[in-house]
Amino acid sequence: PGEAASPAVDHSAWDELLQAHTAPGGEYGGVKALAVDYHAVSADPRFDAYLETLAAAPAELSPAEELALFMNAYNALCIGLIVSHLRSKGELPKSINDLTSKEGGPVWDLPAGTVCGRKYSLNEIEHDELRKKWDEPAVHACIVCASASCPDLRPQAFVASKLREQMDDQLRAWMANPTKGFVADQGTGEIKMSRIFLWFADDFGGLGKPSLQYALPYAPEAAAKATSARLGDGGLRGLRVRYFPYNWDLNMK
Repeated sequence: PGEAASPAVDHSAWDELLQAHTAPGGEYGGVKALAVDYHAVSADPRFDAYLETLAAAPAELSPAEELALFMNAYNALCIGLIVSHLRSKGELPKSINDLTSKEGGPVWDLPAGTVCGRKYSLNEIEHDELRKKWDEPAVHACIVCASASCPDLRPQAFVASKLREQMDDQLRAWMANPTKGFVADQGTGEIKMSRIFLWFADDFGGLGKPSLQYALPYAPEAAAKATSARLGDGGLRGLRVRYFPYNWDLNMK
């Protein structure tokens, strides 16, 4: 997806926020991730203004505009849940999963915010507005649930005019991270991939070899070539696909 028309939704405040309040170099139990300064986001009036922009967004959008909107919305509303906790409790949670409660239920099903005049949970955005509507596995590289093992938050807003380029770049950055994305040991034949390829295997074409074949074009060139050379027409030919443990630590700065 990609369009040159002027945007129907202005994501510039979100773009500025991401550039101002994220930084590379975060490390959480050996997992490397872009770090978010949640305290700074909470104190920045542009954040609440952007949430108002999401709420007022028009329901009728071009396909690329709609996809960009809901990926940005997922990331912003997820950060919004953390910011709300910070504002009410005075401290950050250790993990987004700490927001799950007996009263409110799983954090993924909590009301997260309003987009196009409708209230959404994170699950509703991910599964109804993104996965169900788009046959686009790269979405998984673009939405971030505030956790170390998620693909890194992109430090710029998604925009319709550059969407394909941005999404492919997200995939490459994810696969280039050997602590949570992709790593290949050519000696043992063991491939380790993000657990997202296990949880959402069908989105990537199936468990094991199909998911691996999806990932390889975005993996670092040397590892991708060596691994591709070992793949036959049949199975994995001695390669074993394993999945990284998922680190749910908050990706905080």
